[in-house]
Amino acid sequence: TFGEYVGSESRLARFFGSLVDRLTQFGQENEHKTISGFAWVGHFIPYYFAERANRHKDIVARDRDPVVDALCYSESYLLQGISRILRRPLKLTLKTFFGYPNLLIYLETSPEVAVQRSVKKKQLHEDLDNLTRVRDLYDQEIFILEREGIDVVRIDTDTKSLEEVIEEVRHALITKSGIIV
Repeated sequence: TFGEYVGSESRLARFFGSLVDRLTQFGQENEHKTISGFAWVGHFIPYYFAERANRHKDIVARDRDPVVDALCYSESYLLQGISRILRRPLKLTLKTFFGYPNLLIYLETSPEVAVQRSVKKKQLHEDLDNLTRVRDLYDQEIFILEREGIDVVRIDTDTKSLEEVIEEVRHALITKSGIIV
């Protein structure tokens, strides 16, 4: 969900985050993948306004990458014909607005473990087949980022405790970007 915009400095980010949240929830509750897919296409809108509010900051940390997330989830929800038509202009738009990060920490989880860890009501993509598809889409996008020279740190979370994952993230931030956490 986009609840992280509740405390955002940008009213527009909060408004559009809430709107995209409601649209996504509507699609999920009614098991309508196309609506959820288009909501994920609109995923970048609240990020855009939050980014504008943060443009004066040297370091911006996000729990998602708006380019990778919007591409992977919209493609997993939309019919192939629609996603094929939208993919290139969507990617160009997202890259223009956001660019790629200097550092991306990718918390890898196998679809099997993700299904086991899911305790709340499942979203449309949270069955084994769809999670496998989303993971494959992420792997493709992460490969593209690495090929373009973006520093990607992959952390396998399947067999690690939360404390071990946090420590690996902390270590990556210190060694890759000099951020002391």
